[in-house]
Amino acid sequence: MLLQPMPAVHMPKATDMPMTISARHGVDAIGHCARHRGPANDAMREPARNTACEAIHAPLATNGAPHAWHGGSKTQVPTPMEVTMFMHNKRLQYTVRVGTTNPGLANLMLEQFGGPQGELAAAMRYFTQAVAEEDPGRKDMLFDIATEELSHLEIIGSIVAMLNRGAKGELAEAVEQQAELYRKLNGAGNDSHLTQVLYGGGPPLTNSGGVPWSAAYIDTIGEPTADLRSNIAAEARAKIIYERLINVTDDAGVREALGFLMTREVAHQKSFEKALYAITPSFPPGKLPPRQEFASVYYKMSHDGAVINTPWNSGTGLTIRTGEPAVDGGDGNASVSLEAQQQAAVTAMATRLRSDPSSDPTTGAEIGSEVPRSNEVG
Repeated sequence: MLLQPMPAVHMPKATDMPMTISARHGVDAIGHCARHRGPANDAMREPARNTACEAIHAPLATNGAPHAWHGGSKTQVPTPMEVTMFMHNKRLQYTVRVGTTNPGLANLMLEQFGGPQGELAAAMRYFTQAVAEEDPGRKDMLFDIATEELSHLEIIGSIVAMLNRGAKGELAEAVEQQAELYRKLNGAGNDSHLTQVLYGGGPPLTNSGGVPWSAAYIDTIGEPTADLRSNIAAEARAKIIYERLINVTDDAGVREALGFLMTREVAHQKSFEKALYAITPSFPPGKLPPRQEFASVYYKMSHDGAVINTPWNSGTGLTIRTGEPAVDGGDGNASVSLEAQQQAAVTAMATRLRSDPSSDPTTGAEIGSEVPRSNEVG
């Protein structure tokens, strides 16, 4: 799996620990925090009472045990599970078994690599949400799913690389005649020249049409009741793309891997649904209540034909009304209050730019025109 949170392999030496905090406070010869050493601060040498330093160095603390830099009797270093970072596992989350190379299919797979519904977009969406999330349970879920999406990015990227692998070598080493290479790159209507010529057979951060990946794909707004709904929809869209990709290939190994990725989209939808409805209330999103006179009204804006009553326009909690202007009871116009100087300027501008409805000026099109000539002969 790509970039999964794992314990760090390297553990710091005890002598390294004071240097960890020296940039903040500095340390003395025996490892006391420089801010808290000296006779006046003897009381603060006790770890249990040193709340100021505990707050700053909490990530390196171990169950309240004394630290070397606080003058404890024994040097305490973090346990392996207390120093974590993103680490890469060389094995994929799901084994990729590609039956035969197919550059055209590889190009289609890029939709889930660098496209708007792809794995990179999903990973970045959930990772940025996790960083800002205040609820510890949802934060953990978002980091977990973001990390898994990165592993899915590695899977789909590996599929692209394997599908391109044969043609990649042929193109790089020019083992065939130019015409034959061109046929392979453009045969059967595929656009594999995108990955083959421009990117040497590797998976670029583009969609299947060559459009570069964009952070504009991420629509996080910072409100969990809105973002979780967006996440649910994003997973649903990704599932549909995987279905379509499965339908365009008969490679059993590719179909199997895509089926796994598609299924994980369903699992993520379930988690996001649970997280959403664990928030009470979760609707409507946000804090401000809607205006009740408009909150449960369905405006029928199509005036031709019979009205079809359905659950979404006249079901429980909804009433249907004919769409009309000025539903607030006003005149339906836009207005603003201006200061005297602003009003004078606007009036002067309107006067200067006023059109004369009684004029019928000759235009350039009329000056250059002539009576059409007949095409008839004789």
